Amino acid sequence: MHHFHFIIYWLLGWLFLPRRKCFLKRGKSKDEEVSLSIIIPAMNEERNIAKILNTLVEQSYQPREIIVINDHSTDQTEAIVSSYPNIKIR
Repeated sequence: MHHFHFIIYWLLGWLFLPRRKCFLKRGKSKDEEVSLSIIIPAMNEERNIAKILNTLVEQSYQPREIIVINDHSTDQTEAIVSSYPNIKIR
């Protein structure tokens, strides 16, 4: 559980930090920015997963893909993730 939160906070921190603006300073257009895939491991995360996915979907910098790795959840994690059309679940 602690590893899951650490990974999410790290990814969100990376998205929010000012250094991502340096991609534009190098003369690259917005279309040429580095593409980012976000992989979220989840096991029985029905209490947290919707908030995490909403936060990622609402970002001004959109990742190329968001993948949730469902680790045999016994709760509603898979159903919640499936309700997001552009997010892949494995």
